[in-house]
Amino acid sequence: MIKYRREAGELKLKVTDNVTCLKYRASSPADLKNIDRFGRMFLQWTLIKSISSPDHLPLDLLPGSGKETKSSSSSQRHSQGSHDGEPPKKTRRRKRGD
Repeated sequence: MIKYRREAGELKLKVTDNVTCLKYRASSPADLKNIDRFGRMFLQWTLIKSISSPDHLPLDLLPGSGKETKSSSSSQRHSQGSHDGEPPKKTRRRKRGD
């Protein structure tokens, strides 16, 4: 859901999958451009037929973050728990009302 308040010059973006809710508020022109980029990347992501790994997801939302962010985040993901030979810990997603 996207709401724009002209008198405040503010745009609110809300994305939910009925388990997790993400909200973003933008008031500067740079933030508005980021929301536009997010919308385009989200459409591209929804059109991908198969996602074999999280590396295919668009992660370069902010300026200056590109391939470096993807490689560093994937290396951090793989390095969690691997220093002791343990598998990475699973995280629990919060449900509404918790």
